[in-house]
Amino acid sequence: QCGRVSERPLRWYWQERESAHFQIHQCLYRCLFRHSMKHELQQNCIFLFQKHPKNNNSIEIPYPQNFSLILTKSINSSFQTILLIYGTSLFFFLISTFIILYLPISSYGYVLINGIFDLTKGIFTTSIIHNKIIQTYFILLFIQFGGISIHMQTKGILSNSQVSYLSFVKGRIISTLISFILLWIFIYF
Repeated sequence: QCGRVSERPLRWYWQERESAHFQIHQCLYRCLFRHSMKHELQQNCIFLFQKHPKNNNSIEIPYPQNFSLILTKSINSSFQTILLIYGTSLFFFLISTFIILYLPISSYGYVLINGIFDLTKGIFTTSIIHNKIIQTYFILLFIQFGGISIHMQTKGILSNSQVSYLSFVKGRIISTLISFILLWIFIYF
């Protein structure tokens, strides 16, 4: 039989080695030298991405699913994410609008409240400030730190992952402080 090799040495070597290079060789061996090639491609070649018993760094891919099922799941997931983003943006836009309508606020307070709740509205309203340096600091604050709307969207999206929201907030605070220092150096030196 042309090209047939005993599987015993291959399996023994597989147990000894965990390299991705050897996993590729084993996949090619199984796919080329077995009778049911289609079945092997579906069942065995996907093991390149599956977790090895000793190696937890690989990605596990589930059994191939129907295209219509995958498409339906991705559309539902995208719709939920869009609904989360637009819903929180609209909610905090309305809150900032009600606060501004019912409380007497100066122009700086007006810009600050708009920027704290909604990034876009905050940046848009900086045009009422005539001092360009203070206007630049407000825009920098809104872009670097974001608004409550941005933070709620991020927290909602990160709730399904293992990424820490606290790390995100620390990073935003540090980047805001660094950008303020760099702007101060740029303006006054």
